[in-house]
Amino acid sequence: MNDTVLWIESKEKECSFIVRTGDFLKCNRNELSTENSYVVKLSLIDVIRIMGRNDSLAKEYNIEDDEKVKKSVLDISLLYDNVRGYLGETSFNLNIQKTLKEEPENFFMFNNGLTFVTTDLNVSEQNAKTKYRFSLKGFQLVNGGQTIRSIYDYLNDSSNEERIKNLRTAKILIRIFKVSDDDEGACILKSRIAEYTNSQNAIKVSDLKSIDYKQIQIENYLKQKGILYVRKAGDVGEISATYEKRIPMELLAKIIYAYQGNPEKVTNQKRKLFTNYYDEIFGDSLDLDQLVPMIELFHLIKNTDNTLTEQECCYILYVIRKEKSKDLEKKNTQFYFVVEKSRTNIQTRGRNKQSSKNHTKEF
Repeated sequence: MNDTVLWIESKEKECSFIVRTGDFLKCNRNELSTENSYVVKLSLIDVIRIMGRNDSLAKEYNIEDDEKVKKSVLDISLLYDNVRGYLGETSFNLNIQKTLKEEPENFFMFNNGLTFVTTDLNVSEQNAKTKYRFSLKGFQLVNGGQTIRSIYDYLNDSSNEERIKNLRTAKILIRIFKVSDDDEGACILKSRIAEYTNSQNAIKVSDLKSIDYKQIQIENYLKQKGILYVRKAGDVGEISATYEKRIPMELLAKIIYAYQGNPEKVTNQKRKLFTNYYDEIFGDSLDLDQLVPMIELFHLIKNTDNTLTEQECCYILYVIRKEKSKDLEKKNTQFYFVVEKSRTNIQTRGRNKQSSKNHTKEF
């Protein structure tokens, strides 16, 4: 969506929508305040309708034909107070569209929602208090710009015949703050709402995957083997448990992917390990019984030369795996590694030794 348009702040934009009694909460800043704010659960069809350029449609709260929104165009002026322009097809924005396409009923649970500030807010009873009509005037979207643009991108996908149905099914949480626009204090409050609702501690993509079922499964498996699997930063495991080794989740991803034959991606595309390559690394084909031998071999490589980087160790791991596939490894063979000063020529050589409990496990 092109943002290179003339930005005109829409001071008097009006909209209306209907909310069922159980789908909103009212709150105010303090006990003496008469200005209420609301948290609302709303269908994406209504969100598209109220944020489109068609002003009459934005006020048509009793819309019966959802097809009316099909050609809606986002009113960019409603994002005047938003802190960012559109970031395009990021993995997060693509996931928004993927959720709408594949599981719209879960959209409400997966999305952080939108935040509006408005200079005029009126809520009136409808249908014997079973529903309420919300009317906003002079409203702005201050948080959720990426979400709303992704929603409109999904709307514009004419190849998806189910999009209108899915947009009606999908719900989103909306925070609505009434802020006067006639004094300096109110303007400061509005800017602070925009700032703070867009501020949070940075979250790595690996952190988002730390609670994935597969990661919990790996943690439980490795715990039985005496290995602490650090899914989250600062995780020290169970106090009552005894661990012989510890392995961070990011390092295990590198080890697995290098072992699978992709050492160059471990080095150059680390961020993608938990996005583009995640299913390839931690998919159903991953054999948990291979994890301990991989980890032990990695530590053997590292202990051979502590100056080796993780990337170099992963590359050596790949070389060994490659040589094993050629049937060059024999039982009771232990590998020793010589790394040239340039670290570009990595050699492996085997030496037969008598069986010992300290030998590398065969895998």
